[in-house]
Amino acid sequence: MKLKLADTEHTNTMRCLKCGSDNDAATGVVREHARNTLKPDPGSIMLCYYCGHEMALDNNMQFRELTTAERRELAHDPKFQLAKAALKMAIKARPKH
Repeated sequence: MKLKLADTEHTNTMRCLKCGSDNDAATGVVREHARNTLKPDPGSIMLCYYCGHEMALDNNMQFRELTTAERRELAHDPKFQLAKAALKMAIKARPKH
């Protein structure tokens, strides 16, 4: 299955549960020929753009920690692995202050 990053969607600002940085956008991973937009909804898995912390959205569209079961499932999810790899490259490419 070929995957790609979808367009970035702006969201309400949410603070990372690990580093405290404000996150205000989301970029999903979709199949190669899927529509290019994904809107996050409750249960969506999120990665902090600044530190890569893995979280999910709760019913109020705020970050929550992942459950053990979610972590186990994500360890084998190709979309999640692609998202983590893309974020890792973006973090490495950022200018150092």
